[in-house]
Amino acid sequence: MCATAVHPKDRVEIFCVPAQAARKVAESLGPGVVEYDARTSTLWMPALLGDVSWAQYEALLEALPEHRMRHTYDRGTLEMMSPSTNHEWIKRFLGRLVETMAYELSIPMKAVGSATRRSKAAQKGLEPDESYYIANEPLMRERFDDAPGRDPPPDLVIEVDLRRAAVNRKRIYASLGVRELWEHDGKELRFYQLGDNGEYEPIAKSLSFPFLKPSDFAPFVDQRGKVGDNELIRGFIDQARKKAKKPSASRVKKKKRT
Repeated sequence: MCATAVHPKDRVEIFCVPAQAARKVAESLGPGVVEYDARTSTLWMPALLGDVSWAQYEALLEALPEHRMRHTYDRGTLEMMSPSTNHEWIKRFLGRLVETMAYELSIPMKAVGSATRRSKAAQKGLEPDESYYIANEPLMRERFDDAPGRDPPPDLVIEVDLRRAAVNRKRIYASLGVRELWEHDGKELRFYQLGDNGEYEPIAKSLSFPFLKPSDFAPFVDQRGKVGDNELIRGFIDQARKKAKKPSASRVKKKKRT
């Protein structure tokens, strides 16, 4: 699989880039921005660019559809980051927990991964770490070409932020209308709900899975490297099953006095 790397000089190094794709990127971004080595099929470009038009942003995405980068675009500013191994482990582990739990508890879910989310009207776009349709799963079940303006955004997005990004990704998720956001900073998981003011507010329990709290994940994420992933996932599912079956305080009927 082709990969990318970010160097100390804040350049992105992209491997396995065909010459034709490299030409398209260079033509889109303009002279002097991109370097290309035809012998190794390696492309270099700045990790952070300003004054990038929407057309240039879309051209870059179309030229390099198979290359794993986290593009973040916000009204002319384009940031590209290459995920670290730790970043990938956390995001996939959280994703596996959620997906396996949904399967075991028969909760309808459609996983749409890191598919690019963008809005030309808002001039914003990015790739989530993990994203899911849950409440809107019936609507999106047969659609594999979801389009902004026609289809709703994912109900839940998981964002792993180990390095402080130059572009505010939360603001982009908010502009796209993502109702629930989970954010892990490498130490702690937090849940957020999109408020009426267009900003994210911390919440104690998940909107999509009301029986889950952020702290429910900590014992399992913290044991990485000490216990196998499959064992951790089984433990999480057992815990989630018990919590899902436990009635909430509001539903517990009080005994009548005799």
